Amino acid sequence: MKEHPTRDYPIEVQRGEVAFLPGFGRFVADAFRLELNRVVDIAVLPDLATAPWPPLFPVNWDEATDRVAALAHAFAVSTMTVAPSRDGTEGMRVVRFAEAPETPHTVFWIDPAEHQALVCELEDRRTPRGHPFHRSTVRPGRLAWVLDELVPRATLLEYDRRLLGIAEGTAL
Repeated sequence: MKEHPTRDYPIEVQRGEVAFLPGFGRFVADAFRLELNRVVDIAVLPDLATAPWPPLFPVNWDEATDRVAALAHAFAVSTMTVAPSRDGTEGMRVVRFAEAPETPHTVFWIDPAEHQALVCELEDRRTPRGHPFHRSTVRPGRLAWVLDELVPRATLLEYDRRLLGIAEGTAL
């Protein structure tokens, strides 16, 4: 099925061990990957260091050698990342890697308790590949908060915004 502009877009949710390549997934089994309307990927990571910043652009696209490399890879291949704040300071940063300057990557560090609530909700919403649920079925909670509050604030390509039914700077 092809993507098309809609505010009721399909959403797939997968755990890290199946969402990322096997050489990476084994290190980030506790992560999640959300795919919105087949074009916007969100990585929900258990950790993403703020230093050094930005994470190094992956040099090995086939396999990670450790958890840090796998987390950096998950960040680099995702449009948006959500991770718990290490020090209680919530924030947002945007990176454009020199190796791929046309693709922005936005990270949101959120309160660890909010992150845990999101992970629990995602665990309950996991989908088999190719069997998405739709935005209209998402009930109030942490996932709805990510979709309504964080996604519109992320630096997305205009094409991605159109496919998600988001006008620049406005919420769904």
